[in-house]
Amino acid sequence: MGMIKAGFWVLMVCCSFIFFFQNYNELQHPVIITLNVYFKTWTSTPINLWLLLILFFLLGFIVSSLYSAYERIVLKRELKVLRAAKPAAEEKK
Repeated sequence: MGMIKAGFWVLMVCCSFIFFFQNYNELQHPVIITLNVYFKTWTSTPINLWLLLILFFLLGFIVSSLYSAYERIVLKRELKVLRAAKPAAEEKK
């Protein structure tokens, strides 16, 4: 299973390198982000598209990691409660 997992990640890294090298010119174009609210308009400085792609990937990774860590904490609490209740249930038998 470890070899399959490693092979999968090597394949993903190779595909991402191919994507970046084939689309290098398109990813170098500057993008200006504009936020229009009813009373105010904000405009960013020009940012390269490849930088936005990496930033949004990292943002998604951080959000999913925090959610996963929260789920683990909740499950550990439930497990602790169940383990504490188990000896009490065995005593009643």
